Amino acid sequence: MTASSPHLRFASSADLPALAEIERQTCPEPWSRAVLEAELAGPFGFLLVASSTEDKPPVAYAAFRLAAEEAELLRLAVLPEQRHRGFGRALV
Repeated sequence: MTASSPHLRFASSADLPALAEIERQTCPEPWSRAVLEAELAGPFGFLLVASSTEDKPPVAYAAFRLAAEEAELLRLAVLPEQRHRGFGRALV
């Protein structure tokens, strides 16, 4: 990716506070930290996070569930002040 492209990676437990904040700011019915932890630990799903650089905290994330050789997008959220910068597009 170029320097201006979003940095993507798989989420880790260290990202949970940032993911909870993204949920709080973007969703009318935000997932709780417990739900985010379950999605992160579950065997059939994964979460991707996006940030402006490798060393910055996530500003967006996507939650996916794998089933029957397909991935279902469960959630896509981008902090309001970071929208229209390509983070959501990069995640999907």
